[in-house]
Amino acid sequence: MRLPRQSIDETEAVDVAVLPVPRKRKEASAMRANPYVVYGVGVIAVTVTLHLARYGLFHLRREAMIWDSVLDTIQLPMDEVPAVWKNDEFECLGWRATDGCNPWGTRLPADDKPCDSAIVEGMAGYCEVRNRTSGATYRTMASTCRAIMGGVSFHCNMAKDFTDFSKLAATYTHPVPVPLATPLSRGIVFSVYYGAMPGVVAIIHLLRAYGCVLPIELFYRADEIDADAHPLVQSLVGTDSLVSMREILDPHAVHFATKPYAVYHSAFDQVLLLDCDNIPLRDPTYLFESTAFLLHGAVFWPDFWQPRRSIFNIQPQSLLWQFLDMPYWDTFEQESAQVLVDRRRSQAPLQKLMAYALGVHGRGSFLQTLTLAYGDKDLFRLAWRNTSSAYHFVDHLPVFAGRWHALAWPRFCGLAMVQHDPDDGQKLFLHRNMVKLSGRPGQRPALTHLAPFTGIDKHLYRAECKGVHDGVLCWGFLWPSVPYAIEEIDVEIHTAEAAALAHAEAAWRLLGLPDDDDKEPVGTPPWADPIFPAWVVAVLVFAWYVGRRHWMMHVASTAKPRKHKA
Repeated sequence: MRLPRQSIDETEAVDVAVLPVPRKRKEASAMRANPYVVYGVGVIAVTVTLHLARYGLFHLRREAMIWDSVLDTIQLPMDEVPAVWKNDEFECLGWRATDGCNPWGTRLPADDKPCDSAIVEGMAGYCEVRNRTSGATYRTMASTCRAIMGGVSFHCNMAKDFTDFSKLAATYTHPVPVPLATPLSRGIVFSVYYGAMPGVVAIIHLLRAYGCVLPIELFYRADEIDADAHPLVQSLVGTDSLVSMREILDPHAVHFATKPYAVYHSAFDQVLLLDCDNIPLRDPTYLFESTAFLLHGAVFWPDFWQPRRSIFNIQPQSLLWQFLDMPYWDTFEQESAQVLVDRRRSQAPLQKLMAYALGVHGRGSFLQTLTLAYGDKDLFRLAWRNTSSAYHFVDHLPVFAGRWHALAWPRFCGLAMVQHDPDDGQKLFLHRNMVKLSGRPGQRPALTHLAPFTGIDKHLYRAECKGVHDGVLCWGFLWPSVPYAIEEIDVEIHTAEAAALAHAEAAWRLLGLPDDDDKEPVGTPPWADPIFPAWVVAVLVFAWYVGRRHWMMHVASTAKPRKHKA
């Protein structure tokens, strides 16, 4: 179409179809911004920026102060209370706050607290107490900003029990004497509860299939299992004469304390303690003849965690060391899913173990209430160390076992840990701690790959939680600083896991329980993983955006009005 000639230049005609129709510009007055609005927005932006910068600098400075490695070497405790407090001697004066996350730092009187005020993570200082008889004052429970875990608190009225504990534990004797069998006997011990029975039955069947003929004790609480009526107990005891039930008689031995109780009260002189979800990969009987056990009389295995990376706050600044009156030492934490002890050679540490597990008054201790140690897992090595008793700490570090897929996130999801032979380092135990041996129908082998640490310096071994995947917590190595490999699961591990699951399911059905929907989490195919479609959508959107932008720029740079002769 052509415009009338009078509306265009007389000498040329323009094809209107190729020219964009210009929009009418708004009036300049409408485009002009209100100066008061601009000024207000500017003031708000500057204020917010300054506050964020101030907060960021404060946060960075405080983080640097909290994690200052110099605090790992300060002298603690500050004062030593010489003896157990006598009646009416103890007097609490209050919390004395200090600067720099250091109890030896500059005093901050404005931040002092009364004796009944909560002291939490991030506060530094000490509890000042006085002996009413002698008038002597002591600085106790000295704390850096990392002395306790988040979510835990204490108050200075606790200082009496805190300083008394290590002195009472040094002379503690558990009320019930340790029964010793004659002649020398060896056996396996479990601490069981109702929900764990299918897994325990599965492990016992697996042990017998390996040819293990060791006697086995199952310690239980009568308020959790009715041994005379439980179908799995009756079936197990009725078909295996080497299995015996041992009732836990101490009312204070509950939860994690049942494992130390089982070791202490076992009828065996030499005990292999196993968790209810710890699958042996072969007959463990030979451990009693291993060089490590014969030389030391006790064998403990390492956990994933060490002071430089601990989710349990077992590090140099923890109140743990003052509470137990023992020096900190740099080593991996203990994993107590398997413990090997010669009880005849371990009388002193066993007494200390019971003091740690039940408390010197039988009511627990600050190890539990202040979460200075998690459950029973470190109590064994602490008791042996604090009595200068010999033990062997396995040198081979645990290996993650889990699932791996290149397109999932996390790509590797650690669900279990593999522990090793103390002498030759062969894989020996599979602790399926994230996916329990519940026995529910539908459970399938969940482990496809191993993630072994490949570094030389063990201080580089650092683990972390990778988040939740398929409804379970995933664990693995700290990325990208830890050297490790991804390997396909061993045949012996897969075979043992599959056999244990089959035995556990058979035990579940023997209980007469109905099937449910709580199935074993299995590997998610990449197209079903919630991260995978998000990646695909993100890539497509980005590609569309970039392509559209380049196309528009190309059109804008090449489009010119076409001219025609009149």
